[in-house]
Amino acid sequence: FAVSKLLRLERRRIGAFIVMCGLSNTLFVGMPVCRELLGDACIPYVFSHYIANTLCFWILGYTIMSYYGENGENAQTLSRGGRVWVMVKRIFSIPLIVLILSLVLMLAGVQMPRLVLSAADHLGNCVTPVSLIYIGFILYEYGLKRPRLGMILVMVFRSLIMPAIMLGLCLLYKTDTLVTYTLVLVCAMPVMTQSVVVSAAAGADESYVMEGATLSTVLCFGTIPLIMTILKQIVH
Repeated sequence: FAVSKLLRLERRRIGAFIVMCGLSNTLFVGMPVCRELLGDACIPYVFSHYIANTLCFWILGYTIMSYYGENGENAQTLSRGGRVWVMVKRIFSIPLIVLILSLVLMLAGVQMPRLVLSAADHLGNCVTPVSLIYIGFILYEYGLKRPRLGMILVMVFRSLIMPAIMLGLCLLYKTDTLVTYTLVLVCAMPVMTQSVVVSAAAGADESYVMEGATLSTVLCFGTIPLIMTILKQIVH
């Protein structure tokens, strides 16, 4: 947030900048990368990060994007009670409610019927390709521009600062080697795909978010080997 203010970003890009810097693509990119590098033993830790990452996105990220997007500008004309209601609706979005209900059912040990699980599995398998098709459409519509300072800083946050913070926390709390490797890697993953998909609904600059997602995805194929090399030197 402080960096976005120093950069004097236009309002529609402030929330998007914060989300791109702070939250990573844990599942779509992080899961296959971590499984390939660390094996299936890392899956529980990837999902643990995914749950926290997703909750942060729908509680904080989407709310911030909406507040600084066109929706937030429109909400400023409402009464105080109206603005509070709009904020509540942003926080308790349908994806967040579904996630909370799913966690409650899981913790309660409720077994869903096989037909429901099968339908949910098929629907879930459509998420990644449909998201990538949508991102490709936006990329075709707007194209890629020469990265400016703000976008370069997004890459620095995603590739260096976020994994460095996580590595420091893991060393501080002396976590297991596999946990450390997994959490540092998922923190170095590209910008969340969901942020691109919902940016238009939040009134944010969707071409700006798309550019960040595309560049960070390409960049991670070069930074992941470097991060693995550094981890092998530090974590034993």
